This record gives sequence, structure tokens and C-alpha cells, in this order.
Amino acid sequence: MTSTNKVTYPIHNYLDYSKHYDSYKHYNCQISENYEPQTYSQTIKHKPWQEAIFAELMVMELNNTSTIVPLPQGKKPISCKWIFKLKLNSDGIVEKHKAWLVARGFTQQYGLDFQETFSPVEKITTLRLLISLAASNGWHLAQLDVNNAFLNDTLSEEIFMNIPQGYKHSVTKRPNAPLVCKLNRSIYGLKQASRTWFNAFNNTLLRNGFKQSKYDYSLFTKGEGDNFIAILVYLDDIILASPSKKSSPELR
Repeated sequence: MTSTNKVTYPIHNYLDYSKHYDSYKHYNCQISENYEPQTYSQTIKHKPWQEAIFAELMVMELNNTSTIVPLPQGKKPISCKWIFKLKLNSDGIVEKHKAWLVARGFTQQYGLDFQETFSPVEKITTLRLLISLAASNGWHLAQLDVNNAFLNDTLSEEIFMNIPQGYKHSVTKRPNAPLVCKLNRSIYGLKQASRTWFNAFNNTLLRNGFKQSKYDYSLFTKGEGDNFIAILVYLDDIILASPSKKSSPELR
């Protein structure tokens, strides 16, 4: 049975790939072939995703992110989930399988699981100014992405989280109360996560002689002349600008 209905606005009149570069066509084809799982159960039979999960859990283990404990009476754990993303090269080939364990921060209760949440981020005017100065003066620019940035500071609140799927703990004796993760450090998804990370990074820079701008609290500067360096922070992304590649100090 054929339909007599005519398409008023055929898509081929408005979407045309004929003028695109072959590399861009190949990139689009590669994207359509790749698949990002939505749940943990969908990763069971795929080794690259299981390796990504293992790598995330290992980092959390090395940073002493949590401790397995019985749930104290009167406490309610927050839930968590896995998020899976593919990082692609410019040609569309998969560069890396990435897995994040994310806390469901919307289940946190204000006054119990968190207090302050605000964390400053860079102003677009500051970013434009820094890039303009770097371009006009021939400065070196670099962009950094801090891996597992939110694991770099301890939590002041007492937060319990359900044990994530795929995590194998060594507790063999079963207590009366259910076992949960007591978070020692912040993880993605917590309402105070970005604030906790920024405080840790801010204190580290100030200890190393940086000055924080009063006009944009996400901008830090140090030195002068060829030894000048500017650092601009946006969550866990960092932009460095300096007249010299050798002026970047070692942060401890």
C-alpha cells in the first residue's frame, strides 16, 4: 500500500551533506555507529566499559573517597548512578571510554547533607580579556582538564551513599544495619562538590604565592614580566596564560 500524502517540506531540500568535507562525513558516520550505555547492566558484556568502571573505582579507592560502614540509625543514604561517555578524536574514532560515578544530589537534604553550594566560575569578559592579552602580546596559552578534580578535598558533612554497582568490598561480616559508603571526599553530583573543589584549589594557589582577583574570584595571578602567569578556573577546567612556557610554577 502506497501513501498519496506528499511531504510539504522535504528534508533533502534543507539538509545537504554534499558540500561537507569527507572527514566531516566520516566523523558523522563514526558518531552514529558508537553507542553510549545508559545503565550499568548494559556494560556487563563490553570490556572497554568495564575497564572504565574499574579505573574510576580504583581512583576513588586510592583517594580514600569512601569507607564501607553499617548505616547509622536514623540516617538515610543518598543514591548514585553511573554515567558513561565516549571521548572521540577529530576523525570520530573512539579515544577513550569514560565512566563517572555520580551521586544523586537531588536526594540530599539542606542542613543535613550540605550547607553552602556556591562556587565562583569565570566571567566571559575575563576570558575574552585574557585571550586578547595573550594574542596581542604573544603569550603562551594552555588549557588543562583536572581528572577527578572533586576528589581533592575532604567533606565536612557526614554523608552516606548506597554502594554503587560493580563495587566489590572486603567486608564479610554482615551487621544488623545495611552496609553503605560513608563519603570521606566529595564526588560528582553532590551539591557542595564544586564549592569543595574550588576551596581546595584556591587554598593551594594562595599558599604558592598567587593573588586572587577582587573583580573575578576565579582569576589568579603571580609574578611579573617574563615570570608572570595567570590562571583562570572554570569548575575543573583551567586556562593558563604566560609570556614564557617556563614560568609555570610547580603546585604542591
